[in-house]
Amino acid sequence: WFLCSLPVTKKPTAMAAAEMTMVVTRSQSRKRKAEALPSGEPFAAAAAAAASAAPVRRRSSVQKSKRKRRAGSGDRKTTPSRPGARLSGRGNGRADELMVNVFPDEKDQRQWSGPFVFAQLADTQLGCRTFDGSLKDELEVVDKGVSLLNALDPAFVIVCGDMVNAYPTQAKKQDEQIAAFRKAMGKLRKKIPLVCVCGNHDIGNKPDPGTIARYNKKFGKDHFTFWARGVKCIVMNSSLYKDGSMAKNHARRHNDWLMRELKSPSTKSARHTVVFAHIPPFIFSPDEHDGYFNWSQEVRRPVLRAMKKAGIRKMFCGHYHRNAGGMDGPLEVVITSALGCRLRALEDPLSLPVEFDEPILGTDVSGFRVVRVGDDTIQHKWFVLDKMPGCISADADIWKTSEGKETEQPAKTS
Repeated sequence: WFLCSLPVTKKPTAMAAAEMTMVVTRSQSRKRKAEALPSGEPFAAAAAAAASAAPVRRRSSVQKSKRKRRAGSGDRKTTPSRPGARLSGRGNGRADELMVNVFPDEKDQRQWSGPFVFAQLADTQLGCRTFDGSLKDELEVVDKGVSLLNALDPAFVIVCGDMVNAYPTQAKKQDEQIAAFRKAMGKLRKKIPLVCVCGNHDIGNKPDPGTIARYNKKFGKDHFTFWARGVKCIVMNSSLYKDGSMAKNHARRHNDWLMRELKSPSTKSARHTVVFAHIPPFIFSPDEHDGYFNWSQEVRRPVLRAMKKAGIRKMFCGHYHRNAGGMDGPLEVVITSALGCRLRALEDPLSLPVEFDEPILGTDVSGFRVVRVGDDTIQHKWFVLDKMPGCISADADIWKTSEGKETEQPAKTS
């Protein structure tokens, strides 16, 4: 017998006893049978009196665990491999929560399950077009992109930094833009994991402990690893490599963490290990001069050397607002243009102009990259939104036409 009742301090009336007692019999095929409890003022008064005098009844850890499993049985089963963040608005305008940087059970994801595709986005950077004015035009483009992502149904979607344009010092404006980002990306199908990489606009050109903590609160960890179908993914906070002068302890701990991950046995045993960052170590060549869009040579050289030693073959970045990239021996640095605004050609392709021409935005210039992860190779293609094919599965014919690079490599200043 298992008896659940509201404890009372005085003998209840027969009516109150009938209303307040529920008897559950386990002997009859473990089916619960309970008396109907009528409602009304007598019951409410008796219950109130009992509650005021009763000791607090606590659930056991087993009961709590069962209750959690029952409550979550209707959702996908996800176990964060690293702490993420809950962003409101997930799922076709519903009031569910948008889960960022939360992935399926890592144990299941460590096993290679065959070729798959994922989508790499960069620089949605809401507010860039109007310099933190109206977001209407940018949101229309992002909505189109999310619609195509839902049709693509990738293993995951990763945004390589600069989700918004306003800096942390513009807290109110940045919060407004983050809210718009949440709403737009909340239309992504719930089963598609969304990964966010911190960019310099999200965390500041010179991040400090305060801006890093603010980012952690909004989006979760600023650096972490996750697994996807046998592939290990390393997500960096590249702003600490661009300028970590205001967060030296964070920068040191981050680099120690990165070196440990690169040397980890799991990096060697994974089918592939891929690195994601916002700011790339270089734009075209590992020997190029220092500029706004890359890391200094002093910083980039040891990190690139460690990546190559670890067997890394692909590093995906954003920040440049144009397609670019290059090779450092076997390591390819892939730089993906923006889902938001694209920058116009510059006299010095590595520097930021003093005055911007109006950035270019539209479904004919904005887009994202689709990446095919195969048994032994990783291929990738960039698509503008207007020319995105209807279906790009891992076995689609489109992957057989080239080694995976976009068919038209842009000039260095385009």
